[in-house]
Amino acid sequence: MYPNLEIVLQKPLNNYLQYLFAGGLNFRQLLPSFFSPIIKFFEFIFIPIRSVFTLHLIIVIRKKK
Repeated sequence: MYPNLEIVLQKPLNNYLQYLFAGGLNFRQLLPSFFSPIIKFFEFIFIPIRSVFTLHLIIVIRKKK
């Protein structure tokens, strides 16, 4: 579609559980803050399948010369 652009990096973020349990942008927090290390542990365990659960991506696009 855009022949002069190329995708340099496409990486899923690994904070989907923290984001959901923190309430995202518009909702209230679902779990107390002291659960944060436990949530981070589960996110670490699920790294191999994070592309299935991810909510956000980092996409770097570069213009070809």
